[in-house]
Amino acid sequence: MIETVYQLVTRNMEGVYAGRTALRWYDEQRQAVVEKRYGDYAREIRCAVTSLREKIPDLVGRNICILSGNNYSYAVNVFALMLAGAVVVPLNQNKSWDELEYELDLIQPAAVLWDGGDYPYREDLVRRMAGRTATVRSASRRGRSVSGAAALCWGIIRTPRPRPR
Repeated sequence: MIETVYQLVTRNMEGVYAGRTALRWYDEQRQAVVEKRYGDYAREIRCAVTSLREKIPDLVGRNICILSGNNYSYAVNVFALMLAGAVVVPLNQNKSWDELEYELDLIQPAAVLWDGGDYPYREDLVRRMAGRTATVRSASRRGRSVSGAAALCWGIIRTPRPRPR
């Protein structure tokens, strides 16, 4: 039974539109245009949902921050979080640590996902959330990510559940 628009869209990706191009971008490392079909995109979204639910069991309705550039893994993980019922909170990677820390205090996220980017305040973020880390993985073939070695492997920083108000 379809309960959300995200489930409906994902089923259409897997069925009606599976062979059509969903996303296209230029990969600087490969120096080539890369395309993802809807079927592959949906499979990687579902795998990310499974991984997120394993790592954050109380995911539904919780604030999950994302710290990332504009890339394919962002597209997969944002959709996966919405499909899993989380509240997606994008963080601005151009803000100072003081601004980001203030926002984190206001948001009280259950977790912070980051794309492995080398942001100026990354060490501060890791220090703040010390001991609460995990990884999100996409669909894989023989232990390798479908889109490359770690393209969809994001860090998760768990935060303690806030006290009821």
